[in-house]
Amino acid sequence: MLSFNIKQDMVTSEMRFKTLLALVMAILTTGFILHMPVEVQEYVFRGVFNPHPIYNDLYSSYYKGVLANPCGNPNQWFNQAKRSALCSGENIFPIPYLDYKLPEPPLAGLAFTVLTALAFLFSSNVFSTAYATALYIAQSIISIISTLSALILFDKKLSNRLNERWLPLGFASLLIYGIYSLDSLVLPLYILLLSSLLDKEYHKALLYAGLLTAWNPFFTILFGLSLAYMLESTRSLKHYAGLLPPLIAFATLYVANPSSLEYLVSNYLTPAFNSSVYWLFTGSVNTQALYAVSWGVLSTIILILYGLKPLGDHIALHATILILASWILNPVAVPQTILFAIPLLYLCDNDPRLRASALVSEVLNALIILLWFWDGFLREVLNKTLGLGLPVENNPASTSSPVFWIIQVRNILLLALAVRMISDYWELAINAEKH
Repeated sequence: MLSFNIKQDMVTSEMRFKTLLALVMAILTTGFILHMPVEVQEYVFRGVFNPHPIYNDLYSSYYKGVLANPCGNPNQWFNQAKRSALCSGENIFPIPYLDYKLPEPPLAGLAFTVLTALAFLFSSNVFSTAYATALYIAQSIISIISTLSALILFDKKLSNRLNERWLPLGFASLLIYGIYSLDSLVLPLYILLLSSLLDKEYHKALLYAGLLTAWNPFFTILFGLSLAYMLESTRSLKHYAGLLPPLIAFATLYVANPSSLEYLVSNYLTPAFNSSVYWLFTGSVNTQALYAVSWGVLSTIILILYGLKPLGDHIALHATILILASWILNPVAVPQTILFAIPLLYLCDNDPRLRASALVSEVLNALIILLWFWDGFLREVLNKTLGLGLPVENNPASTSSPVFWIIQVRNILLLALAVRMISDYWELAINAEKH
């Protein structure tokens, strides 16, 4: 009877996962349709069914903003000869970092190069609708495959650590951010990092974190955490191989084009407060000073959190605290970072109120990009329905913006969630010392 029950539970679990996999696939496919640029719709369907697609950062910022706009801002280009050749109509393939500026770390830039090269194989004219369509479809397919692969890895390596399944958590984020930027492409590697951390294979975690840091600087948070655990567990130099990937990646970029690395560093040092809590103060404080203070606050909090000793099987909680605190206190708190918080939230044992807070925060975070370009329209609606008298303009960074209100409510909820988790972790540390 016991054997039968175990087999039945395994079948039920397998069916549940297949259902979840199908549901995520449906969400990502819907996202593919909703994000599809107008020109791509015209090329694929010979008509436009969605005149206001959801913003796609990779397509709009890097492709339309730079690669497909060489005749625009020459300051975006290193190689002026190639820029001029493109403007004159020549079919050539520009390379990021060497020919034009790309504000992404080396491995993410390599991924973008691969995507643009795949599109170039389909159409050698980077201005053409055929090229734009190939680029969007390539990004979408690889994003979908990466996300589904991450989900399969999560089920294989971490499902036994789940306390409960939060079925709704993450769906809104996958719809809006699954096909949005380069971040979703690295989700499988991120799951391997989490698995290694929780299995206390810190040398592997450090290696994965090193590769991820060369993809997105946000991962320096878990890179530092992996290193902190390594320093307490081993002195063998061969286990510190994870220190090499970011060093090699940035050194290679410097050798290839020193100006490109200088641009990246300059870009990181330039004050920016993307949907962060610091927007509350940008109107009254010098931005450069506020930017420096924000990094000082963030660095201090991170170092304090690193100092909390790992408690048995509570590494997931420790990592979640770091991710949430680093995201919310980061002056450049880009909304797609939620993709890296969701897997950790599933691994933490939280009470229903904290789960509800996380779910509401996630939905609000998804609304940020969904409503970002509708700020003026939202103001008009609120003025007509509630008589608020808001200035009608498209300025999500202003305190009069409904989008700004959504951002700050999200920030408050996530900050409260992080503080509560820190409190729970601190209580566990105190109890551990007593015993």
